[in-house]
Amino acid sequence: MVLWNRTVAVCQILQRVDDNILVSYDVAAGAAGGVVSPRDFVNIRLQEKKIGTYQRALEELILPDLNLQNMLGERMDQSSRSLSVCTFIWILNTDLKGQLPRYLINQSLAATMFEFCSHLHKRVNEVYSEP
Repeated sequence: MVLWNRTVAVCQILQRVDDNILVSYDVAAGAAGGVVSPRDFVNIRLQEKKIGTYQRALEELILPDLNLQNMLGERMDQSSRSLSVCTFIWILNTDLKGQLPRYLINQSLAATMFEFCSHLHKRVNEVYSEP
């Protein structure tokens, strides 16, 4: 389990392509009280800093064809007022497949996103308060 983020059960770096790109194996924890089962993914991630902004993009790789399927993008803009504040923008485009009703998927994704943000906020506070 990833220690600070309980929405992720496993995160393993398979290959570092360069300083900004890596391939990882991730297992999302189950959600919606077990209605959405844990799912695993092989992802390619790009992370970089551009003019006071950290940007991260994630694409799921479907092996062996390596077709890019789902995209997740995150962007954190540094505040002009305070170095300890940022704006977090999260763009999510996903299709979980399966027989679950769309409203249940949307509800579960929203709850998981809020849970992730809560864990992220807690982790930032822990790291920021370290000497």
